[in-house]
Amino acid sequence: MRLPSPGAGGASGRFTCRGYWLCAALLLVAGMARSAPNAAQTVTEPLEAEKAFSVTARLIDDNTVELRFAIANGYYMYRDRFQFAMNGQAVSLPKQAWPTGKWQEDAIFGKVITYRDSVRLLLPFALTDNNDGQSDRPLSLSVSSQGCADAGICYPPLHQALDLIRGSTAWVGPRVESSSGFTHGGRPANGLADRLTGGK
Repeated sequence: MRLPSPGAGGASGRFTCRGYWLCAALLLVAGMARSAPNAAQTVTEPLEAEKAFSVTARLIDDNTVELRFAIANGYYMYRDRFQFAMNGQAVSLPKQAWPTGKWQEDAIFGKVITYRDSVRLLLPFALTDNNDGQSDRPLSLSVSSQGCADAGICYPPLHQALDLIRGSTAWVGPRVESSSGFTHGGRPANGLADRLTGGK
């Protein structure tokens, strides 16, 4: 049944007119509610560094460690900011052993090579201290890394320690997980609370 036009006369016409405009207003409000973005969806809290750049490691053999970094969507890591040490002895990765990354113009470090999504590294090591040859002594792998988010948040260097057991090829995560916070626009920060309070 077609509703009379808003200008229709008579008592029933005036009632239908008021109902028409009320329905039109309700439809307009409903349409705006559907098209407006949800406030909870538009505000995304930045991840803690340990979650944005998750690392696990395992022993492949007595002198090789495999590391895997899972990088969250919208985040990236700097290739040249990785540092490693095994039982306190610095370990370097030959340049040809690094995975191919992507050149990026960075606001802080200039033109750099970055990694996204994931990084897999095979880290060779050779301990020189005779005491480190003891098979029952855990291997302590120290990993330093740094990354940023596309949203403009740059994290300070992240330092993590992973304990590896000789003879085991099981994957392990960091021994101690503590927030390293992040910087906003290059300014040091204390963590998520610093962002929420504006650094106060």
